[in-house]
Amino acid sequence: MRYFLTILFFVLALKVHAQSGDFRPITDNPTEIKLYEAEALWRKGDSVYFTNLRYNHIPEKQAKLSAEYFKKALKKNPNHSPSMNGLGLTCFSTQKYEEAKLYFSKAIEVDSHSMAYNNRGMVYSTLKQYPLALADYNESIKRDSLNSLTYYNLGCTYDALGKYESAILYYNKALAIHPEYLAALNNRAGDRLLLGHYKEALADLNGSIAKDSFNKSSFNSRGLVQYYLGNYEAALMDFQKALTCPAYDNSYVDVFTYNNMGNCYFALSQNNKACEWWKKAIENGYRYEPQWKEIYKIDDPNVLLLKHCR
Repeated sequence: MRYFLTILFFVLALKVHAQSGDFRPITDNPTEIKLYEAEALWRKGDSVYFTNLRYNHIPEKQAKLSAEYFKKALKKNPNHSPSMNGLGLTCFSTQKYEEAKLYFSKAIEVDSHSMAYNNRGMVYSTLKQYPLALADYNESIKRDSLNSLTYYNLGCTYDALGKYESAILYYNKALAIHPEYLAALNNRAGDRLLLGHYKEALADLNGSIAKDSFNKSSFNSRGLVQYYLGNYEAALMDFQKALTCPAYDNSYVDVFTYNNMGNCYFALSQNNKACEWWKKAIENGYRYEPQWKEIYKIDDPNVLLLKHCR
């Protein structure tokens, strides 16, 4: 699974000074005062949004509050593109994708900033409108060739299209700019695994785990690489570690780990344990897809249970 990351942008340099936590314009001009007030309201909305954002999602109540600040800002300054983008992000994070697209498009009309294109591309990617997403991401790169986030999102989009070699090229670019970009490192490892480049995938996952030793997905993926390399004991250790890592937003990984454990024990001719883990995977919601036979070289645990288990 790939994640399209979101980020709010446009940090505007304004001539302001702090007073009791608020920003006050150094001017008596009514028009300029409205511009500063819009900026202050946007900052409040921005604070609410990022304080409550978790894994690209925000609770409805906080999203509504954040949106109210952005809308108030736009009443003060109808051309305030950061607030348009803020509204786009609150909509995106609450799965209101068509509304999000409209707000990002409005922001592009006002200020065709690199991240405005990135964010609209993110919506297109989520809606599986991949050619439009690629077009926006490339427009973003034209405006900022050092934007690691957009390179990452390009990689995710090529992953969704099944073009893993192309995806790796863009993850490489993201990592060249931002070497600590763990999402890009993990996704590159996943693509190398799918392409059968197991040693390269293992190197990526070792690097990822060295930077974050509590990443459930990384341990599961490294265990899978070890499984393909025939290192079954090492694979089992990684799968067990994956199951002890905090879930955060990826508790769904556990059902795949259960199935991987079953496959590993089966490879070790420990059929009783294999059956236990296959059964646990199915009971917890594991759903086998026929294409996984070719992609991951694994069989349906339902079939394996009938064939090898009592």
